[in-house]
Amino acid sequence: MPKKAVGLYFSPTGTTQKYITTLLEATGLPTERLDLTPAGSAPKREFSAEELCVFGFPVYAGRIPAVLRERLLGLRGHGTPAVLAAVYGNRHYDDSLLELSDLLTAQGFVPVGGAAVIARHTYGEVATERPTILDLEEAEHFMKELLARETLSPVSFPGNRPYREGGHGRLFKPETSARCISCGVCAARCPVGAIAADCRTVSDACISCFRCVRECPLGAKAVTGEEYKVFAEKLTEKLAPRRENEFFL
Repeated sequence: MPKKAVGLYFSPTGTTQKYITTLLEATGLPTERLDLTPAGSAPKREFSAEELCVFGFPVYAGRIPAVLRERLLGLRGHGTPAVLAAVYGNRHYDDSLLELSDLLTAQGFVPVGGAAVIARHTYGEVATERPTILDLEEAEHFMKELLARETLSPVSFPGNRPYREGGHGRLFKPETSARCISCGVCAARCPVGAIAADCRTVSDACISCFRCVRECPLGAKAVTGEEYKVFAEKLTEKLAPRRENEFFL
């Protein structure tokens, strides 16, 4: 059984990190966190069979974020057990778990468990209260149940090959109001370095994660415009029915 748990996550707005923290604490093992969110993250590291790697990511249009795929390529396992956590906004996780499982398997990891868990959707007002305490308790129970087994065995995930088109969201770029004082917080924290030093200029590298909207200390960032308003309203209505978390072990 593993002697250490390592959490690796891409979490622009913090909800994936929240789930990963819960999963790590549930292992009862010494833990380490490797944040793959900051721009330029491309660690090179090898992991042993005595480590448990817990990978967390937000689902982008049914796939893992394209930028995360690039940041995982420098990681290598040596029969290293891995738990995968797909965090999605109440629509569906589609091929995302399968895609990450394929990628990690090719790099020497052994997927032994997985979770498809709910969090607030980036767009509109979807699942705004999630993850709830119950969601996190379910994730905790899953990890404890997994590690209570005598052996950790490979697990398979639903999905299709070839994978669906995805890996990115519908690109709505945040806009900046007159409140902005060019403090640089958004530029420094953008996970893909898409915001210029003036805090106003946004490049095509933007992945519409809305981290800048959530974290601007002056509330100077927002997504406006009639196209976004209509899209967000329709999405909010369509995704109103509650989905439940799913676990694979």
